[in-house]
Amino acid sequence: MPIAKINDINLYYEVHGEGFPIVCIAGFSADHMTWITLIDSLAQKYKVILLDNRGAGQSDVPSGPYNIQQMSNDVYGLCQYLGIEQALVMGSSMGGFIAQQLMRQYPQFVRAGIIVNSTQKSRASCNLFFEGLLELIKAKAPAESCIKLSLSLIYSSDFLSIPGKVDQLMDLMLNYPYPTTEAGLQAQLAALKNFDSSAWVDEINTPTLVIGSDQDLIFDEESIKALAQAIPKAQYHSFSHIGHLPHQEVPQEFMRVIDRFLQPLLA
Repeated sequence: MPIAKINDINLYYEVHGEGFPIVCIAGFSADHMTWITLIDSLAQKYKVILLDNRGAGQSDVPSGPYNIQQMSNDVYGLCQYLGIEQALVMGSSMGGFIAQQLMRQYPQFVRAGIIVNSTQKSRASCNLFFEGLLELIKAKAPAESCIKLSLSLIYSSDFLSIPGKVDQLMDLMLNYPYPTTEAGLQAQLAALKNFDSSAWVDEINTPTLVIGSDQDLIFDEESIKALAQAIPKAQYHSFSHIGHLPHQEVPQEFMRVIDRFLQPLLA
């Protein structure tokens, strides 16, 4: 099992494929498996670096609260450990916060950024939902009920209406061997709630693709577009009738979108 000692904690990571490195960063409460629908396609063209953020998956759960700068230092430290001097960085949701921080803090390291369904800061309604969900988990509410609430927020109605899809997702989440712990959720939630890039995001000078979708109930599309407008070298792409995780709902189309962005930069 690949484990790296980074910033005094054990981080789980995986490396797939060959080529220019692309680092894929998961969002709040998720681990590297959020990218499962893309790994094979990405690995045909890039060296794919996956990791579990602190507090999630098979990485350590040090005492919290965490912050986004701390988590971006984990990503950068892992890449230094792996001998990667420059990489593409793709972050989903809170992983997009981490990607923004990396582009600000380590601009020479990030060749290009892909920010998937993320914003400059988490809105109050999102924070309130996750606070309430965490309280339900602490109160030992049925796991099935907590998962149903999460699915209703994460995925589009069209996706959840696919026959058997909800049962499939429920089964995967109920039987996943590395669920995020209460301590991990609490510590990561602090990082999510306290991040705000609005004062400095316009200083990012990295070529960036910001991706949004019109059925995202976590980060509304208007806020995602505002992030794209604030980054000087950003392009924006919107998915129609798609929820918070377009890379899971329409992985083939998602790959075409990021390929169109990346190929000219790597030519």
